Amino acid sequence: MKNHFLISNEEKNRIRNLHESYKNNFGTGKVIKEQVKDTSYKKVDKINLPDGDYLGDGSGYQYDIKSKNKKETGYKIKATTGIRGMKDDDPIKISNGIPNSQTWGEGGEYYYKDVGYKAPTNDPNEQKIVVNRVAKEGIKNVTDAMINAKPFNGTLNDVYFGGIFEGVKYLWDLRGVAGFKEYSGKPLDGIMYTEKNNILPRLGIDDGAENGVWVAFQNGRSYNVNTQWVLYNSTSGVKIKSPK
Repeated sequence: MKNHFLISNEEKNRIRNLHESYKNNFGTGKVIKEQVKDTSYKKVDKINLPDGDYLGDGSGYQYDIKSKNKKETGYKIKATTGIRGMKDDDPIKISNGIPNSQTWGEGGEYYYKDVGYKAPTNDPNEQKIVVNRVAKEGIKNVTDAMINAKPFNGTLNDVYFGGIFEGVKYLWDLRGVAGFKEYSGKPLDGIMYTEKNNILPRLGIDDGAENGVWVAFQNGRSYNVNTQWVLYNSTSGVKIKSPK
């Protein structure tokens, strides 16, 4: 009787090569745990990033740390806990240079290579300041990243409003903008909103330019259209709607 379980040496070698190829490309638990293959990474003692929330992408025992806006930070972690398959956007908290992952746990071994990432800073002496002179330049610096992110802390002071986004201080100079009256009181603290013009009708504004953008300062933390200065592109130029 023919033995159907016998295979040729050629077939054995093919299976062996497939197995080795899989290990080289995807690793096994042991391989992933023992090494970081990219030699451009250097082992470091701690994660030199500001304390806060980050994201982790990876598989097995390894993951990369990204900013909340999914920018590469250059840090790769070799964890003590592994997973099957891939995991993206895993919540990571960093405190005193130690990462804590919901998926991979706390700590591990840390590797770093310079990818040009500059972490946001709250030190005013290190902050880059970008000023948009709106009456002359139109509305600038309202980026897709800003629109897609959560509102950020802001201030209204004299003829400016603005705030810090991703480590950069953005200011909009409102002098000369239609509808703006210089604010002469104490500086106001609140929240900055940015959006596309299709949202303007919700704010009681019906002359927004098609495909335009707007940026608003809101006095206080609770959403209230009656405490907002809304700078927007109208069908007749840049305007600002001030609180009544």
